[in-house]
Amino acid sequence: MITVLWHDEESNGWTGLFPRKWFIEIINLTAQVHEVRSPRGKIHSAKCDLVVASRSADLDYRPHAAFNRKNGILIGLMRLEFQSADRQSVSCVLWKEGDGNFVLMPTTVGSEDGAPHIDFDMGVDDFAEGEGRKILVTHLRAERSRTLVNEKKKSVLRASGSLLCEACGFSFEEMYGEAGKDFCEIHHKLALSKNGPVKTSLDDLAVLCSNCHRMIHRVFPMLSVEEFRLKYLTKVDSLTPSE
Repeated sequence: MITVLWHDEESNGWTGLFPRKWFIEIINLTAQVHEVRSPRGKIHSAKCDLVVASRSADLDYRPHAAFNRKNGILIGLMRLEFQSADRQSVSCVLWKEGDGNFVLMPTTVGSEDGAPHIDFDMGVDDFAEGEGRKILVTHLRAERSRTLVNEKKKSVLRASGSLLCEACGFSFEEMYGEAGKDFCEIHHKLALSKNGPVKTSLDDLAVLCSNCHRMIHRVFPMLSVEEFRLKYLTKVDSLTPSE
């Protein structure tokens, strides 16, 4: 079983489970059903048309929109690109909505060959599942510049003397002392996973705490930092640490 765990803001934490036998032959198939695991472990069904080429496979969910919407599945076209013509290892996951272009999606690709299926109808007291198996995964993500991140932090420290979350005003240093000194997360105001390769300046970056950074990427379409703050953070007295 090939697994694709999504990290983009719209479907973060959902995992597609694809039988390896789908990709053995170069073939066109319609109305193929596979499992999708939710972040809480519940199993859903997704239906797609499958087109397998030499080094790629297209899974088109759009012809089965009613079925997929009923099961909470996104409607679009996913392309798995393989490292070689034997189609054993996925090198890239792309996604296209409507008639738009393919974009690289942040995912974790792995393998669950031989993993047991969980019966979600069993009672809570009867539930048990093994953990700790070692599986090989490949992380696919849009490349970030560590130099830009460091320069953004230096720029903010020079200007204000502290790294405050631009949404809620949280300071890691104020909360955790020396352990939190010079720590924050750097947010790209334009999501790299949606826009592909771009030139990024310091003005395109924002300082956020871990909570706000995670939450801002769960809102689709993604809000600006100011929009996010006004919509979700109703009790922000100021953007300076409390006395």
